[in-house]
Amino acid sequence: MQFSAKSLIMAATLSAMLALPASAGVIDERQEAMKAVGGAIKKLAAIAKGQMQFDANIVKSSAMTIKSSLETASSRFPEGSGEESGIKTRANPEIWLDEEGFAKAMKKAIAAAENMASVTKGEDFMPALGQLGGACKNCHKTFRAPEK
Repeated sequence: MQFSAKSLIMAATLSAMLALPASAGVIDERQEAMKAVGGAIKKLAAIAKGQMQFDANIVKSSAMTIKSSLETASSRFPEGSGEESGIKTRANPEIWLDEEGFAKAMKKAIAAAENMASVTKGEDFMPALGQLGGACKNCHKTFRAPEK
């Protein structure tokens, strides 16, 4: 059976169109989860800068948002959902080249968020924030591409 060039192009185009929504959905989900992390970090940063008074309830709710959002995001990096998807993403290819390292970095950040959620005293806040910030920075340094 022979296929014309036109039918092969149409089949390839259809395959790409069918794959795009799946990639777009997973990329949107992880980007939304990471935006939620950023929003929660802003609240914690406001406390650290003295723009907001320490409030254990705000710390806990922000940390739990970070934890659940990181858990969501960590499972939203399937193969093929990087720049090759044709969708704007800052996911560095290193994520797929070092999947074990990426998983470890995410687990470390999740654990730091859990630790932050347990903070009930102002004097424990900055050390926990340093741990969380370090975990985020470490992951971004290796697994997040620079803004273009």
